[in-house]
Amino acid sequence: MVAKEHALELHVDDQSLTQIEHFVDHLCDQLMINDAYFGNILMSLTEFFSLIVDFQKKETIKISYSTDYQKLTIKFEPVDNIIMEALNSEVDLANVVDSEINKRIFILNKLVDNFVMDENSTVALEFDISALHSVVYDDRKNKLQAFYRKKEKKKVADNND
Repeated sequence: MVAKEHALELHVDDQSLTQIEHFVDHLCDQLMINDAYFGNILMSLTEFFSLIVDFQKKETIKISYSTDYQKLTIKFEPVDNIIMEALNSEVDLANVVDSEINKRIFILNKLVDNFVMDENSTVALEFDISALHSVVYDDRKNKLQAFYRKKEKKKVADNND
C-alpha cells in the first residue's frame, strides 16, 4: 500500500540537504510523481530549507508530508517567525538578483501553489498534484478499455469461424 504520510526530523544545517533530497525522492516514488513535479518539489524544499538554515534559531526541524492524491502538503515545524514574515512579504522584483532572501521567496512563490501558516509555528507548502493523478488514471483507463476491445474482437472472430 502506498504511504500517504511520512515524517522526518532533521538538524538545521547544510549537511541535512541530502536528507531533504532523499525525503523528496521517497515521497515522489511513493506517490508516483513524475520528474517535472519532482523538480518543483525538490527545488521548493531545498530553497525553503536554505531559508531555515540561514535564519532559524532552533536546532532541529520536523518535515512531514500528507496527501489526498489531489493536493500534496509538506509541513515544516517549528519555523521561526522571521521566516514566516518573509513568506508574507512582497518580493521586490528589482532586488531579486541582489538579495538572497528575495530570490528564495520569489522562487518559492513561483513553485509552490499555496503556503499555510499557523500559530503553532508550522508552515505547510501545498502542491496541486490532481492533474498528475488524473493523467495516470486516464492512461490506465484507456489501456484497460483497449485491452477489452481487443478481446471482444478476437472472441467475435472466433465465433464466426
